[in-house]
Amino acid sequence: MSNQEIIKRFDDCAKDYLEKYYGDKVLNHQGYPQAVIRRQYLFEMLTTKSGNVLDIGCGVGNIAYDFYLLGFRVWGIDISSKMVEEARKKIPAETQIMVERLKDRIAGDSVKTGAVKAIIPEKEPRVEPSLFFDCADFLEKEYPNDFFDCVIALGFIEYVDSPELVIEKISRIAKSGGEVFITVPLNSCIYKKIKKPKKEQDSGNFAYHYFSYKKLDELCGKYGLIKKDFHFFHFFIIPPFIDKILNKIIGADKVIIFNQRFERWSRRVSSRFLAGGYLIKAVKK
Repeated sequence: MSNQEIIKRFDDCAKDYLEKYYGDKVLNHQGYPQAVIRRQYLFEMLTTKSGNVLDIGCGVGNIAYDFYLLGFRVWGIDISSKMVEEARKKIPAETQIMVERLKDRIAGDSVKTGAVKAIIPEKEPRVEPSLFFDCADFLEKEYPNDFFDCVIALGFIEYVDSPELVIEKISRIAKSGGEVFITVPLNSCIYKKIKKPKKEQDSGNFAYHYFSYKKLDELCGKYGLIKKDFHFFHFFIIPPFIDKILNKIIGADKVIIFNQRFERWSRRVSSRFLAGGYLIKAVKK
């Protein structure tokens, strides 16, 4: 899948993204709350208390905004202009003013994306905390080495041609001792193997890379990102053909609640056969 196809897919769902993954239907068990759950796991594992955060594939900026409210200086980047447009609605007025004052101090080659740009201050910013969003390709965007105290890539590397290049760059721009959080869709999930579409991009998530948890661990380790914690998430306990029958008989909400109970197994390695996703916390050497 090309970048343009990915951009179009995410542009098309930007307006409804929060409602789809965090809205009432999800909270009322009409859809599996995988985004809510992985966010919960992320903040449970987070030990960094302050500093610079980069959210790669930030989408509509909800996770970035969470970090902002906790007092971090946050930079979000996404290739979808519509997603970034929605994310920028979260930027407070005082931060917008600071952006204008510092607009000439852009990290690396400037990517013009409107009034708000991804700014890396040469010194401590005058207004804290800060929140910035940039519409750009992460692999093409320049960031200083050893700058970020925390780097997040949730639901991102499955959409890029070279996941290893992403992890290499994350390692380069993270500080020593900095925390890194990455999620991937698993290729070990039995449910997905049974129900796998003819083309991976035809699936609901239209990802085109699936991983083993070991592969992600190895890639992180190769670039000095040492695994410290993990969670498997989004459990599929009921086989697809039974799942469809139960949805009709007892309702999709009860099936989802049943599957969700198995999130208690999220730290069991054996759960990789029943989970759709994997979240790793690593720390840079």
